[in-house]
Amino acid sequence: MMSIFKYSVHKRDQFLADSLTKPAQPAPSANERISSLPLRRWMNTLKMRSTQQMVIRQATPADQFQIAAFLGTLSAQTCRLRYLTPTTFDHASALNEARRMFERAERGFVLLACDPDDDAAVVGLVEVARDCHAVEVAELALVIRDDRQGQGLGSKLVQRAKAHVRQMCLGTLRAHMLAENIAMRRLFEQFGRSELVAYDDGVLELAIELPPTFAQLQPAA
Repeated sequence: MMSIFKYSVHKRDQFLADSLTKPAQPAPSANERISSLPLRRWMNTLKMRSTQQMVIRQATPADQFQIAAFLGTLSAQTCRLRYLTPTTFDHASALNEARRMFERAERGFVLLACDPDDDAAVVGLVEVARDCHAVEVAELALVIRDDRQGQGLGSKLVQRAKAHVRQMCLGTLRAHMLAENIAMRRLFEQFGRSELVAYDDGVLELAIELPPTFAQLQPAA
């Protein structure tokens, strides 16, 4: 059966391994470093434009295969940061996880970030789902494809998620993350100041008490 995964983690890892075996190159001179600055700026501009053109929309059950393909592209490190334990996805487990997302989405929502220049591939997502036992409490989780991290896409997803969270009229928003995942904590705290609820074996449980006025705030532009 043909794999649904468009990107090959194995090929990327093999490329990285091959690059480590190449002989070290001499450090660039000061003039060479200066001449490379325009190229860096140009590359950063391309990244910013790519993020600005990203399509963010609410997921539907028809997106299950796209989400599964997205999960299959994630590195072991990104999976560990998202799922708090060493995790990798094959065809079956990726589809099972996509189905789990939609089961949880019945108590909240899933937003997808899709790249129109990459066959509308999913490159990031954020989930928010109500607690089964406390409807005023919900949990947030977010993951970005490795090659799109560090480009502001996580912040863009969080800003869009705020509008949906307001509609849910929640009292508390929670998230679980590894203590080392500083980037995720910063994204989560865009909703407000967090408090530590629990800590267990390197995993933080953080909570943000949303004020009653939060639901009345206008979405950020």
